[in-house]
Amino acid sequence: MLCRKAIERWRKDGIRGCYYAAVRYLFAGTSDSFDLKFGTDTSGIVPLWGLKGTSPNAVFGVRYEATNDEELEWVIGLLQEDFSSFTFIDLGCGKGRTLIVASRLGFGKVVGVEFAPGLAETARKNLAGLALHDVVIVQADAVDFSFPNSDLIVYLFNPFSGEVLVK
Repeated sequence: MLCRKAIERWRKDGIRGCYYAAVRYLFAGTSDSFDLKFGTDTSGIVPLWGLKGTSPNAVFGVRYEATNDEELEWVIGLLQEDFSSFTFIDLGCGKGRTLIVASRLGFGKVVGVEFAPGLAETARKNLAGLALHDVVIVQADAVDFSFPNSDLIVYLFNPFSGEVLVK
């Protein structure tokens, strides 16, 4: 899987893209201001081969990398909605940063879907540490997730390639 991803990166971005990807991985464990503020573990990069899971779609996955909380708040703010009746769903929720942001923005329900058990467990710990009991983590492949019949905001931060989206 590692070789396949490296070849894809080389073909797509060339040597410069490979270099910058390597630099990002070197700083994968660094805490950022969000984690320092909330006492969470959501930052860093976790490469795909560092995730354990049994999903047959794992080969179509992409590394974990946290969303910038300020950008997410800005984008959601552009919608100018009362989100109290909306369900926020993050496919590939990783360590749960977007779920924390969505909960703070007043969504009626917040759901994270994550195939990697380690990331799902980290997300649960992050939510518990903030006493966010209204947020649900579903450990499942996104393909198998059943969307509720309600007003939704579905968020994806490049969690997987098009093969999963088609399914």
